Amino acid sequence: MIPFLLNHLPEDRVKEVMKQRVDGLTKALSLQKERVLAWAYCHSVLSAWWFIEDFGVDGGRLMMPEVFERLINE
Repeated sequence: MIPFLLNHLPEDRVKEVMKQRVDGLTKALSLQKERVLAWAYCHSVLSAWWFIEDFGVDGGRLMMPEVFERLINE
């Protein structure tokens, strides 16, 4: 489910696009939004560490934990 949220993200407005995706997914599948965001946050942190391990610190994937954290705190 989380890879579905992360695929084909735009260069800008990532937070707004992610909010729309999470809202649509949770509504369509009757999931708890808080749980989906918490899992997405955890997955994005793990993914960021894998990215750092393979490619170093410079990369767009490193912003996703912050995006999910902001959505959790809304």
